[in-house]
Amino acid sequence: MQLEEQLPPLGAAVSAYCIDCSIVDGRPVFSYRLRRGWSQLKIGRLLFDEVGLDRLLKS
Repeated sequence: MQLEEQLPPLGAAVSAYCIDCSIVDGRPVFSYRLRRGWSQLKIGRLLFDEVGLDRLLKS
């Protein structure tokens, strides 16, 4: 479940922003530009898998 699905509606006075990012060769590349809305990339999951935490938790 994504974070935005767990939060109440933001309302008119609050907006969501994220840092623009793309995936290049399986790794996140950040533009460091703010973009309105929620990121649909699962960067945390990519980094988690990259350092082997998924294997550690399965053992």
